[in-house]
Amino acid sequence: MPLPSALWWLEESGPARWRDLELSRLRLDQAYVRVYNEAEGDPLWLYSLSEDCHECPFRRQADVSGLGPGGGPHVLTVDTARAATWRVLDNGDNATIPRDAARWESACEVPAALGEFGVYDLHVNGTDCTLHTALKPANIYFPLASVAVALLFLAVLHGAVSLLASCFGRRQRRRREAKRQAASSAPRREVEHLHHGLQDYKVQMNGRKLLDADSPSASPSPSSSIAASPAAPTPARRRVRSVDVVRGISIVLMMFVNHGAGGYWFLGHATWDGIYVGDLVFPWFLWVMGVCIPLSVRPQLARGASRCRLLLSVIRRSLVLFALGVALTSLSTRRLESLRVMGVLQRLGVAYLVAASLAVLLTPRRWGAAAVDADKGRSPGMFADVVALLPQWVVVLALAAAHVVAQLILDVPGCPRGYMGPGGMHMDGAHANCTGGFAGYVDKLVLGVEHLYPTPGSHAVYGSGPFDPEGLLGCLTSVLQVFLGVQAGSALVTFPSWRSRVVRWFAWAVILAVAGVCGWYFGGIPINKSLWTVPFVLLTSSLALVLLCVCYLLVDVWRCWTGSPFLYPGMNALVMYCGHQLCYQLFPFHWQLGPMNTHLMVLLENVWGTLLWIIVAVLLYRRKVFVSV
Repeated sequence: MPLPSALWWLEESGPARWRDLELSRLRLDQAYVRVYNEAEGDPLWLYSLSEDCHECPFRRQADVSGLGPGGGPHVLTVDTARAATWRVLDNGDNATIPRDAARWESACEVPAALGEFGVYDLHVNGTDCTLHTALKPANIYFPLASVAVALLFLAVLHGAVSLLASCFGRRQRRRREAKRQAASSAPRREVEHLHHGLQDYKVQMNGRKLLDADSPSASPSPSSSIAASPAAPTPARRRVRSVDVVRGISIVLMMFVNHGAGGYWFLGHATWDGIYVGDLVFPWFLWVMGVCIPLSVRPQLARGASRCRLLLSVIRRSLVLFALGVALTSLSTRRLESLRVMGVLQRLGVAYLVAASLAVLLTPRRWGAAAVDADKGRSPGMFADVVALLPQWVVVLALAAAHVVAQLILDVPGCPRGYMGPGGMHMDGAHANCTGGFAGYVDKLVLGVEHLYPTPGSHAVYGSGPFDPEGLLGCLTSVLQVFLGVQAGSALVTFPSWRSRVVRWFAWAVILAVAGVCGWYFGGIPINKSLWTVPFVLLTSSLALVLLCVCYLLVDVWRCWTGSPFLYPGMNALVMYCGHQLCYQLFPFHWQLGPMNTHLMVLLENVWGTLLWIIVAVLLYRRKVFVSV
């Protein structure tokens, strides 16, 4: 019996047992397929090709010759996360079959887009294959929509409560201020009365007629009393909260993706080429780190800070980030002969070292002074932020060009020139040991295979072996990613008008998006996070600029959103990242209940762990605890 319609969001398919099939044994993104061989005497083998494996061969899955165990159909458990193409062959000698293999040896071919917890019947009759749905699968998107609506409701409720609390707080403050003014007015009147009496007494004693103390010309005017009081201090520059909000969005998404992203493939990382949701968080974090560089460096240069001192601070911070990254990678293994050298924090440290050093050494002091004094009457030129960074642009573009030349032109032993594929089964296994092209070759040559990431995402699909998505060559384009953030941050310190900033950010977003698409479509350079290609950098930076524009308008300009709850993790991003890495297997951040074989349960666990870290960030913010390096 199916579940009541009111429980559709539970992602259940019905009874635990259906027609001698134990549905409770199915895991996440799995289904049963019953294969009926109509010609029972003919040998048949089932081969499959996932849509996620580009230019791959068909792989042998099972022998479906004759009748299955017990005289019935062959019952197979198949993965349903991605669609596939099935090919039934009468010859199963080879583990793989090229995609363009001669069709005479194929009995039939059928597309297979299956659903979780479904039961399907595959009937094979010579050269004819038919696939039918015997039991309707569960809808895995209902839980995602339900949790999203619940989180949106909580966000609206939090906003409404905050608004009411703010209004009530303002009323209370006004009442307290009125009481203080009323309480202080009586002593002031008594002092004025005594003062006036003393003046009259002096007039009588001197025998001279003075100007009456109650006349307007002699009484202290409000303006004179204000002038006599100490000058009000000039308000300090207001912190651009939207930068912290963007950083907070990046770290929250990063924690959610690292926790599992509910088991949804499109919320995770792309296997090789392409951009999914999980591929945005790390480049956004790099980019927003670049935004903060001119906010720190330029005012210090304008105040005459020593470049040598600033450079030493940059080096110290980079070394600390790199050391923290190596320490976190030791969570998987403590053996030095197989310790992974590169990683997320290591890439952050290297990219920050180069980009921040360029800012310290090549930023003119006069531009820093002009930026600081922009609100005192100076009018920066239309391209002042770009002109100030021209020397840095030259260096960064040279690094990006070196990355492109290395990937497209330099030779790799045993691999075709310009190859940037995942290796393994890609292109029918013709370049199995060429994963990543020149990027993979450099990492193996310099770091050694044993110090690379042993199980990247490409390994599960292509069988490509160890490869480091945060390798050495990608550091060149990561510097470009950080520097594009530096360019966005320069608009904040150069132009005082919010309109000028937003217009520039949107213009840069369009320029970078067009350049990225052209580099992919006309230049033949893939959009690839594992290789950190230039089109990938340009497109992710473009999206980051759009996100900054939206947050800046909502938080800093219109002030209709405080940035909560993302503001708090953004103020302690390093604690969030290191903490969720260290507590990956610890309760209450992670738990298991039952088989955990539905997206709903995995999603609830992942959201729970992410929300707990947001609560930790709020507590740190309330106690004014901010950790940085």
